[in-house]
Amino acid sequence: MRRSVSVVVGGLAVMTGLFGITLLIGEERTVNHTIERSRTIETGVRDAADYIQNFQTTQDRLPSKSEFSEWSSRFPEHVDSPRHFDLESRVDHFPEEVIKKFGPAKGGSYLLSYWRGEWTEYYASWANRSTISFDARRYYFLGSNFADVMSMVVLTGIFAILAIKTWPKPQRSAWDLR
Repeated sequence: MRRSVSVVVGGLAVMTGLFGITLLIGEERTVNHTIERSRTIETGVRDAADYIQNFQTTQDRLPSKSEFSEWSSRFPEHVDSPRHFDLESRVDHFPEEVIKKFGPAKGGSYLLSYWRGEWTEYYASWANRSTISFDARRYYFLGSNFADVMSMVVLTGIFAILAIKTWPKPQRSAWDLR
């Protein structure tokens, strides 16, 4: 039984160590890539907001979903292009999380949303703000690459010590007593 526990805990030590190495090598690059994607999305949001504002000024109404889709179809088929944005103009359909973050929407407001693969980004017209963040700390587990890597080092050390401590001691045989 002790040997099984030791093997499992040793396996955890190896896994956390490998995860720590992965964080050390690639996490910062991944966060930088996420921020670059955020810049691309933000540009698309600004383009879409400008289009909607111009449309509203000239037509005295918000564009329909099909009119917005027709406009956005001009953009290249790229994962972060406005082509993949959704326009919602029915205030009663705005997600509760958006209302909590930006406050209640007024009539004539609209919401742009974009699913980025892990979470949805929003642009709230009535607040003229989006949920897009350029703060690298938001994308780390503990706020920085250093803190993430060090937490894995500590966990690896704890698991390694536990694995060593739980490994069964060799049994002395009768022959060893001579």
